[in-house]
Amino acid sequence: MGRKKSGAESHAEAASDGAQSDLGSMSGLAMLRQMPGIAWRGLHLVWVAGRRELLFAIGLQVTSGVSIAAGLLLLHEILSVFSKSAGSTNLSSLVPALVAFAVVTAAAGFASAVAPEQRLMLTELVSKTAMDGVLDITCAVDLETYESHTFHDHLERVQKNALSTPHQLVYGLLTLLQSLITAVSISFALLLIQPVLVVFIVGGLIPLWLTTRLNSRDMFRFIHDITPRDRERGYLTRILTGKDAASEVRSFNLPNFLRNRYDQLYGERIDLLQRVVRGRMRRSLIGSAAVSLAIVGVLSVLILLVLSGRMSLADAAVSALAARQLSSMMQSLNTGMASLLDSVIFLRDYESFLQVGKTLEKTRPSAPAPAGFGRLKVNDLSFTYPGASKPVLHNIDLEIRAGQSIAIVGRNGSGKTTLAKLLCGLYMPTSGQINWDSTDISKCDPAQLREAISVIFQDFMRYELSAHANIALGRHSHYQDDSAVKYAAVQAGIHNKLESLDHGYETVLSKAFDDSTELSLGQWQAISLARAFFRDARFLILDEPTAALDAQAEYELFETIRTLTKGRSLLLISHRLASVRAVDRIYVLEHGRIIESGNHDDLISADGHYAQLFRLQASGYSSQAEPLSR
Repeated sequence: MGRKKSGAESHAEAASDGAQSDLGSMSGLAMLRQMPGIAWRGLHLVWVAGRRELLFAIGLQVTSGVSIAAGLLLLHEILSVFSKSAGSTNLSSLVPALVAFAVVTAAAGFASAVAPEQRLMLTELVSKTAMDGVLDITCAVDLETYESHTFHDHLERVQKNALSTPHQLVYGLLTLLQSLITAVSISFALLLIQPVLVVFIVGGLIPLWLTTRLNSRDMFRFIHDITPRDRERGYLTRILTGKDAASEVRSFNLPNFLRNRYDQLYGERIDLLQRVVRGRMRRSLIGSAAVSLAIVGVLSVLILLVLSGRMSLADAAVSALAARQLSSMMQSLNTGMASLLDSVIFLRDYESFLQVGKTLEKTRPSAPAPAGFGRLKVNDLSFTYPGASKPVLHNIDLEIRAGQSIAIVGRNGSGKTTLAKLLCGLYMPTSGQINWDSTDISKCDPAQLREAISVIFQDFMRYELSAHANIALGRHSHYQDDSAVKYAAVQAGIHNKLESLDHGYETVLSKAFDDSTELSLGQWQAISLARAFFRDARFLILDEPTAALDAQAEYELFETIRTLTKGRSLLLISHRLASVRAVDRIYVLEHGRIIESGNHDDLISADGHYAQLFRLQASGYSSQAEPLSR
């Protein structure tokens, strides 16, 4: 069975492929034509992040550029006056020019000293704005999008670049701006003295621009191609450094094995990067040689002009200085463009990632969720995971009414948890419908729909927050309701334990912080159940709620659940068949299909799959059961 991709998933794939092909196929002239657009997009992001800081930074760049050009003209004036009055002791006519020269030099010095601080502040603001955009999308996308490897690659690049690239972006943008202003100002001054020199300098920078374009293209390709391996390496880093995996990793003597794989991936990254860097260095050498030849050409022209008497020595000195500064500014201009080009992957990936959010806004269902809960009916439901060729659920039909309890049982991998995620709107069916009081939930606002559902999955979260927070997150709008939090803990059988902690309900449940504590797995499961009870929803889904509880705690919990679910609907997923005997209806799932349904007595009488599983589990408690080892 085929599967229709979500809008966010399809957009992520198209944007990722498009960004790579666009830059990879772009010619030097095309890149030059696109530079204003790239600069504008970068400028827009920086403007959104901190417009006041950006305006101040621009003012500093203008001050610096104009001051340098003004200083050159003033220096030319000073040298000209001095050469004309050679031998004279009265140089009072130089005082105004000297004072003006001191002022513009001081202004340039101030701008140069303050600019790095402003750039640092802007970089921080851009990083925050970029990460805000990333988090907005990751909080908004549906669970199904997270099943797409393309989305993960896109997210990995954007998330990593959102932390590292803003420095390049801000540096490139401000360097480009300052160099452009300064180069134009110096060119204007140089044109007044000797126009032909500008042609030599600009001509010598063309090879440098071409090498920069090729270098940026290679770096883009490297970052794009290395992302999947970087994701795996990042995962291995979390496994090797994280607490949750520490016990099993050491029990199976895995540290060296996993470390070798980590080293292999890092080695591949370094090998690829070395090839890219060597190519970039060769091209940069060629570009630098071209600039040097241009400078030599300028000096040669100046010497010829002086020797021929067409230029005074003072004009030649200032022209040489202006040419050197103009060359330096043109190289800075090229550096700024290179930095901007290196941030193209971030700008394009970031913009296309934000488009995922716009796509979600257009495609997200907005119909109001049903106000009550009379019946949830599933009709011919099938579901296929992203990237999978076969469906995990086939033609499911089931029904749960208000106040009714049902159970889904079956072997591991039969699709129980996936079905639960579909019922609470985390996934949408590939085909078929889920109707809540005759309303197709695929048309309802997901956030509204989930307000009426409380769900605890087998892989529940253990938040490294206070005990109070771990329960109150069940319905954060009532976070401050201490009495309701404690009542939920009492219902889940964890209140006494939490009260006995050093700081009671304010104790942080994690060993990662000072003055905190850690709970056992069973106690954590009780916390997760308290979170579900605190939510106080009309439809309660419990996925293996007693997997980590002992027999006594399991019995007491189910007695509590029977009390709590009066008037509510309960979906229970459990591999312990003794736990589901009292529910109104049991659905038996096998290989993604419902093969039996009925209450416990009916299924036992039918002597089918459920009866076989029940007898198999019961035999484990029989005194006649054979020991597992002799």
